[in-house]
Amino acid sequence: MARKRDHGPNMDRRSFFRFGLRKAAKTLADTVRGVGESVADFAQERRDSGRARRGAAVAPRVELRPPGAVSAELFLDLCIKCSDCIEACPTWAIDKAADGSGYPVLDPNTRACGLCEDPLPCVQSCETGALEMLPRGAVRLGLAMLEPRRCVVPRGQSCDSCVLYCPVAEEAIRMSEDGPVIIESGCTGCGICAVICPEKAIRIEALP
Repeated sequence: MARKRDHGPNMDRRSFFRFGLRKAAKTLADTVRGVGESVADFAQERRDSGRARRGAAVAPRVELRPPGAVSAELFLDLCIKCSDCIEACPTWAIDKAADGSGYPVLDPNTRACGLCEDPLPCVQSCETGALEMLPRGAVRLGLAMLEPRRCVVPRGQSCDSCVLYCPVAEEAIRMSEDGPVIIESGCTGCGICAVICPEKAIRIEALP
């Protein structure tokens, strides 16, 4: 009498493999779904970011003289457009004027003056007297102006970047419940607050 083959263990093995395949398929499906959701989230973030950028304030370009610049008329006479101050600036804030004149300028709304520790390297590099040495706290490049509607502090959110990074601290800016308060007599116009502000609520304007 022929012995009947016992398929029990084989069936168990096949069941095991089927179970494994189903589990692997589910894992793959979950992974694909997760990747799809991540891509969708990323795309949404890009769209939101684009909308935020389009809605962000764009400060008008200002071209200010480097720290220590003498009076405008005298500066034009003394500056020989040698670019020494441009090369000496450790933060690359100084550049040549956009009008092609070759005079050194800076736009603190796009690249802030680092307001270096004394002595200021840009002034130290000038050999013609177009830039005069002065303490960094006495630098007056421009004046910071606040756009309250863009600041998040009046809306109850916490932010103190402008005060925290100001190189002359309480002399130029302090924080109140209604937002930052700019102290005109102490503001150097360096632009660090304008560049660091995530909401672009501060801009630097030329002195009158």
